Amino acid sequence: MHLIPACIITGALSYYGYKKKSLNFSGALSAIPIGLSICLNQYAFVTFTLLVFFLTSSKLTKFKSEIKKSIELDHKVGGQRNWIQGFCNGFTPAVFSILAIRSYSTEASADICNFNNPTTAFYLFGIIGHFACCNGDTWASELGVLSPDWPYLVTTFQQVPPGTNGGLSTIGTLASALGGQLIGLTATLILKFQYPSCRFRWSLMGVGLLGGFLGSLIDSLLGATLQETWVNKHNQVIPEYNPKVHNDAKHITGVNVLDNNMINLISSFVTACIIGFIGVNLLS
Repeated sequence: MHLIPACIITGALSYYGYKKKSLNFSGALSAIPIGLSICLNQYAFVTFTLLVFFLTSSKLTKFKSEIKKSIELDHKVGGQRNWIQGFCNGFTPAVFSILAIRSYSTEASADICNFNNPTTAFYLFGIIGHFACCNGDTWASELGVLSPDWPYLVTTFQQVPPGTNGGLSTIGTLASALGGQLIGLTATLILKFQYPSCRFRWSLMGVGLLGGFLGSLIDSLLGATLQETWVNKHNQVIPEYNPKVHNDAKHITGVNVLDNNMINLISSFVTACIIGFIGVNLLS
């Protein structure tokens, strides 16, 4: 994409996110360089997967927010993501997009539909995997917490209170796969629209579905083991305060090594690399 439309799209997204309280001020500022790095990619589906992730995730974060607030006391209206969250969610696709731009060659341009350049293919499939992971994980978190049944901890398969790090529910698991598949569908349709001579690459939907499910699973495993979860003994709500200085909270799972932002960064990067590897070796 050319610089001017990339700037317009990035600026509009940043402003929209700030006005709708999906981003706070620092989050809106950090979205500009990250968004530009992604939108400058010559493949339009890279930009559109970002748009689909941002818009659907922002809407779902607000969905049934009053119920989520009763379950998670630190739940913020609209999400209000800051620059750290923006960086952790945008670092991988921004870097992959820049590296893909640098790796474009005559061979890749001659067969733009099939990503025949392995290096370019790795980064492009990786971007799809990243956004499938992030979209799937957000869908799982925002919809899974509304399940009428308590989720199961991924490491022990014991039921735990809603909002527990590493908890899996049927609704959340299905949502993660569908959220990822939507990213794959977006890539499929936009690639065909931008390059009409290309055949529909329906395999990208499978890549997206796998990325959504796999990313959510990796996120849950990290959350259950390397992130602490405490619960209020009386109302079974995940507290926002430091539970170690209160007597009304009990430890459920995990050790205090990573926070949500680091888990998002690691899980999305690992998923991007796995999907990139699969794409290069099986689908290019």
